[in-house]
Amino acid sequence: MEFVAKEDINSGIDEVFAILSDVDSIERQALRRSVEVRRITPHTILEPGMAWEAKFKFRGRQRGTQITLREFVKPSLMVFGSVTGGLETSFRVEFLELTKGTTRVTMQADLQPKTLSARLLVQSMKLAKSKIQRRYSVRMSQLAKDIEERASRLA
Repeated sequence: MEFVAKEDINSGIDEVFAILSDVDSIERQALRRSVEVRRITPHTILEPGMAWEAKFKFRGRQRGTQITLREFVKPSLMVFGSVTGGLETSFRVEFLELTKGTTRVTMQADLQPKTLSARLLVQSMKLAKSKIQRRYSVRMSQLAKDIEERASRLA
């Protein structure tokens, strides 16, 4: 199952990439959303193999996942992967410079169930796919606005 959202951001590709690859800022945002995050790899420079452990509540139960940076091509691509209870997720973030001051960011989440319970979860998500896709797009739009605001403060 796949979800895709695209947004054009009124900022240069280097600024947008720097904001979205700021590891410390991303970890703080997760903590504000009640997600416990612990970096497994000690360094702060993004490179393939960098990993985190995260714990969060979903459907009333505490869940855990390990997130790994699989691909990193500055300033055009980041691919993350995670496994949570039989559900493998690949999260791809692509950056495309449209003009000097405009960047298109495409975020794609791909969910692959590996167990029966994960298949049941994905099947229930398929029934609500349009609603989930709409929420995903709204969240991406909010993220784009936040990035534009941060980039304007940095300039």
